Amino acid sequence: ALRGGVREPLQALVAQAEARLASAEERRAEARGRREMAAALQQTLRTVGSHALGEEYNVVREVLALPRAVAAAREGQARRQRALERAHAEQLGALGESGVAVRPREAEDRHAAERREEVLRSAAADAAWEAHIAAAADRLRRRDVDLLQREEGRAGGFWEKVGQGGQALRASAPPAFVDLSRKGLTPRDLDVVATLLRTLPPLADVRALALSGNGFADAGASALADAGAHGALAALERLFLDNVGLADGGLAELAAALAGGAMPRIHFVDLTRNGIGDGGVAALADAIRGGALPQLQTLYLYNNRVGSAGLAALVDALCASGCRLEKLYVDNNQVGEAGVAALVRAVEGGHLRSLRSLHLSGNPAPADLVQAAVQAVEGQAAGDAPRKRPAPQTRDIEAPPVD
Repeated sequence: ALRGGVREPLQALVAQAEARLASAEERRAEARGRREMAAALQQTLRTVGSHALGEEYNVVREVLALPRAVAAAREGQARRQRALERAHAEQLGALGESGVAVRPREAEDRHAAERREEVLRSAAADAAWEAHIAAAADRLRRRDVDLLQREEGRAGGFWEKVGQGGQALRASAPPAFVDLSRKGLTPRDLDVVATLLRTLPPLADVRALALSGNGFADAGASALADAGAHGALAALERLFLDNVGLADGGLAELAAALAGGAMPRIHFVDLTRNGIGDGGVAALADAIRGGALPQLQTLYLYNNRVGSAGLAALVDALCASGCRLEKLYVDNNQVGEAGVAALVRAVEGGHLRSLRSLHLSGNPAPADLVQAAVQAVEGQAAGDAPRKRPAPQTRDIEAPPVD
């Protein structure tokens, strides 16, 4: 009786100690998961970096980056789980060969504890990610509201620049063609445009957007790209970015958004009279090769700095993607013999059968090779109605835009 009376309190004490130990292990696993999330978040925020539009703009990109960070974190969790299961199976196999009966049970208990720790760690990290995503989305909403409120009535601000034409952006049924060209728009103004595109549902139906002749450069173009990455301009078909100071960096950001599925219905892109070189065109080519701009028919690149490497990359991407490009304007660039030769090979090889109009004048490539390229395109278009030989392009757009 005495032994029984002693045993029961001891058992209770042991149970309490085990419960405290389990609780401590759970807290350690959860803390580890939260630390893991915090480290990954810091890395994500470093990749977001500091934007030319200011620190408050960073949340626009943070919200875009967080889903990718979460996906990477969950893939890491899955890899750890698979590694844990493999290690356990290998250990059991080794113990089975040894003929020791008790060790497999100990291994199972240890594996169960490790699995539980991994589950708690992952759950804590997931909860932390979800909380941060919700907080970031709320910060973005507040940032957008504050930006648009500050812009109201600002002397020399966006609304003053665009005048009555800009008021259509806030109409319940905005026009299908939004023309904001030659308004003196700065990168800050493009932030306003991008915010309106992201936040006003009626603007989801815009079919054409003209921003020509505004010097917002790469910083403004990146705001437009981010808006597309957020899902804006999903119905856009024509985009005019001629003479906006766009360089390789801005085009690369736009290409990255397109590669992510932004603006999938575009069939006309005007990038003329900018500072685009091979790097920017190569980024655009990579996006096209990956499936971006599946409906592209007309691409204006004249009066830039595109060389042979850029044109060759573009041609290769067009061939690989099956894009149905019909008009390509590369007048007045820096394309040499290698670039034009790549184009001729693609056309003569039957890889660009949809191409019907080619503009290549004003490049340093040999005149006879340029002539051969134009004739190759004319030859495969022979079944169409007779066409006048393309003339060098000097205007901003092929024809006045039609609503």
